[in-house]
Amino acid sequence: MGDWLESYRGMVESWDCDFVGHMNVRGYVGHARDGLDALTFALGLDPRKARDAGLEFMPVTSHVHFLRERRAGQPISVRTGLAAPIAPGTDTVRVVQEIIGLDDQAISATILTDAAVTRRRDGARLPLSDHLGDGTAHVVAVPPHAEPRSLSLGTSRSAPDLAEAEALGLLRTYVGRIADKACDRDGRLGTPGYIGCVSDSVGGATVALSSTGQMPEGVGGAALEYRLVYRRAAMAGDLVELRSGLREITDKTFIWVHWLFDRATGECLATMENVGALLDLKARRIIRLPESARASLAALRVPGLEA
Repeated sequence: MGDWLESYRGMVESWDCDFVGHMNVRGYVGHARDGLDALTFALGLDPRKARDAGLEFMPVTSHVHFLRERRAGQPISVRTGLAAPIAPGTDTVRVVQEIIGLDDQAISATILTDAAVTRRRDGARLPLSDHLGDGTAHVVAVPPHAEPRSLSLGTSRSAPDLAEAEALGLLRTYVGRIADKACDRDGRLGTPGYIGCVSDSVGGATVALSSTGQMPEGVGGAALEYRLVYRRAAMAGDLVELRSGLREITDKTFIWVHWLFDRATGECLATMENVGALLDLKARRIIRLPESARASLAALRVPGLEA
């Protein structure tokens, strides 16, 4: 086995946090994305030279497992490694990452990402070993707590379109414009922006349930697990909408599936699914869903919905 690479050491900034007072999912995905550049640099591919050559090490799919919340001001470290050596001729490799609290050494989240070296002009995947070698210096054992629980990292479904979302009656949960500040120098939406659309859809749903008396006051949402499949790059100025459906619900958790679309073309930009729960904002613990809220949510179920 090789060594973990420390790809970030710093702290949770106030702007990384959301309305429930902890680091938002954007922050976790952003640190994970930055870790890919740190890893390619350690393996001999300078990100600046890669950009000049029109290449980039990009996530294809990611799984995030949230284990402990982090709040503004807390120091954190991110360590990054490969789950296996890079085999000759392959175009994807699994990257494993842990976000750790420096104050208590507790693991806050794990991220498993299948990543590829791609050509920026057309997204074509290139043989990894031509650019990164075999990667053995940073091959690490995947810790048991990083393995998916309620979601699978298996084969993804084909990309849906907006017409399919309409036919299934999926809820329109977010509508917006891709902001320039969320994009890279080529105008492409950064990876935190995709999960950010889902995050921005949560507040309205929570407020709606609270206003009907179906949810006690002082409650917010918490993500426990996420799976993301990146389909096509969104560009600055694009108009997008998110369609969502509830796949499963239990007494404490629910699984939502989200499809993000380009409103102009109807093409799918990303598909995502997440396991969520209700968080008591005072006690900072997961609570059971009220019966009335569970009954309302159960009516929204779309069994078999996939990301």
